[in-house]
Amino acid sequence: MDINAINKNKIKISLTDEEISSLFGGYDNLDYNNPYSKHMLDMLLNTAIKNKSFSLDSERLLIEVKQEFSGCSIILTKIYATAPKRYKRMSISYNVASFKTSEDMIKCILALYNSNLNIKKSDLYLIDSEYNLILYSFVPNTFLEEYCKNISSNKTPLGYIEEYGTPLCLGDAVNRLGKIFN
Repeated sequence: MDINAINKNKIKISLTDEEISSLFGGYDNLDYNNPYSKHMLDMLLNTAIKNKSFSLDSERLLIEVKQEFSGCSIILTKIYATAPKRYKRMSISYNVASFKTSEDMIKCILALYNSNLNIKKSDLYLIDSEYNLILYSFVPNTFLEEYCKNISSNKTPLGYIEEYGTPLCLGDAVNRLGKIFN
C-alpha cells in the first residue's frame, strides 16, 4: 500500500491486486454499499489520516476507485460545497412512432407537416432496421396509427434510442424533412 498526498484536499492510496484480494476479497466486493467494504475503506482512510496528516474538516468525501496496471488507486477528495440543490424532475412527454419502411415514414412526416399540429421538436433515428420518429409535441395516436407499426408513449426509453440508434435528423425532423419531401 502506497499513500500519496496529491494536495491538501486529496490523497491517493495505491493498492496491488493482492492487497485488494486480502482487504476486500477481490474487486467484485469493492463496493461502498457493502458493509465490509465500507469498514475497510474507513480503515484505509484512518491509515491515510495518520500517515499523511490528512484531516477530515469536511463532512463529505468523494471516493474514486480507478483500476491500474497491477492494482488500483483509491482517490479520496474532500468536498466543501454545501448540499446540492434538489430540483424537481420534470417528465418529458413524447411519442415514438416506429416504421418498417421509409415510404410509411415519409407519408407520416408529410401528413404531420401538412397538418395544423404544431410540432416544435422531433427526432428521427434508425435502429434495428426500423425508423423511429420521436415527437415531443402532442400528436393523437389515431393520427399516427394510419402510418406506423407501433406507437409508444413514454414507454420506449429515449436513452436506448439515442445510444443505439443512428440519428438521421435531429431537432426538427418533421419540418425539415417535410419541406424536402413536400
